Parts: sequence; structure tokens; C-alpha cells
Amino acid sequence: MDKDFLHKYLTLTRADLFFADKAILIEGTTERIFIPAAIAEFDEKGQKIGAASLSSQYVSIMEAGGAYAHLFYPFLDFLGLQTLVITDMDAARLGAKSKQLESCCVHEATATTNQGIKKWFDKNDLSPSKLLQEAEESIPVDGMRGLAYQVPETNNGPCGRTFEDSFILANPALFNLPVDESESNLDKELKARAIAKSYKKSDFALTFAITQHDWHIPRYIKRGLEWLLDRNPAEEVDEATNQVSTTSQVVVR
Repeated sequence: MDKDFLHKYLTLTRADLFFADKAILIEGTTERIFIPAAIAEFDEKGQKIGAASLSSQYVSIMEAGGAYAHLFYPFLDFLGLQTLVITDMDAARLGAKSKQLESCCVHEATATTNQGIKKWFDKNDLSPSKLLQEAEESIPVDGMRGLAYQVPETNNGPCGRTFEDSFILANPALFNLPVDESESNLDKELKARAIAKSYKKSDFALTFAITQHDWHIPRYIKRGLEWLLDRNPAEEVDEATNQVSTTSQVVVR
């Protein structure tokens, strides 16, 4: 456990992990803006069928970044806090000239550059195809931690490498992305990636978290939220009234 890093991070962010029912670790600005909106959308649809809601629990959303999320794993295990880690697959392949790993679409990738994913599986040579196999049935789970990274919206379909790519593939009509069954998965991924690059990251998140509301949550995030909701938070009993009480709040750091 990197105690120095954790001490500095918790001091700078005034993190409330010690008081939360559950936690979500996210990549960056885009997810920090979008995830609360996704939770609201997730809860609204769940309430229509009488399901419980995440908004009724104290969920701390913390921005950790794909390069640092793994530093929190031992600490989260120590706390025994149910935590969803939402991260990007960061698919990559060796460049023809550079001989270094370069970002690319999932269906042409041979590796991931995401340190959080590598540490999770304790492997440095994970291919995206292997990662998709690991998440085929449900998100990978290790104790109280769940890992959500990009998966195809439909079985054997195209897959995003980042949040933006995945959101576009989950909502093709919003981006005038034609659904052509004759196209390869790679072609569809390339089109989604090109559209994503035309947006600034913060503008993308703000547009669909605040301005535009008619969208579908990307499958990998939805599955992660379903897993997070599946367990009830630790219940606290008020000694004076002998009544169970829970805190209702979603906190973003």
C-alpha cells in the first residue's frame, strides 16, 4: 500500500470514504460530470419497476484516474467498502514505426495500457479480447471491489475503448451513426472514435449530463451500477430509537 500517496490524496480531497456506504472510483472530468446523471437515470428507470435506488445510499464518487486507481485497492479492502471502479480499457497495439504501444480501436488491439486493469488481474500482457472474455457474463469482482470497463453493447458487437466511444456506440441515433450490419466491428469503432474526437471531453459530458437527457447508459456502466446496487449498505442502528437509519446522498469529489 502506498501510504504516502493515500495520505496526500485524502488530505487534499477531504475524501469521505470513511463515512460512505459505497464508493465509485472514476477516471476523470468526463465521468465526474456524467456518473451522477447516469445514477439519476438508472434510479428513475429502476423506480418504475419498484427497484431500490443508489440515490438513497451514501455513495462517494472519487476521481482517481486510470493510472492511480490501483493504489486504492489495498485501502478499500482494508475499509471493507463496496466499491465500483469505472475505468477505460485503453486498448493499444505496437506502432509500426515507433515499436511503442499506441492507442487504437478494441478490435485491432493487442494490449491495454491501463495500470488499474493490469494490477487487478496481476498481469501485464492482457489483451482486450481476454478482457472481454473476463467480463462476458458480469463485471469482474474481487471481494468488495467490482471493475467496470468497456464491453460491447450487444454480444459480439463493436466495443469502445473510452467512455466517449462507448456512449456513442450505445446511442448511435444521437450521433447520426448509421446502423449498417454489413460493416465490421472495427469500422463501427473507428466511426465512433472519430465522432468522439470532435468533442472536447468536458463539453461532451456537459451536453449529455445536463442539456440532452434522452440517452442510454453505456452497458459497462449500467452493469457496474447494477452490481453496486445489489448489496445493501451497512445499516446503522440509532441506539436511542432502536431504528435502522441510512444516509441518502451521492457525494462527488
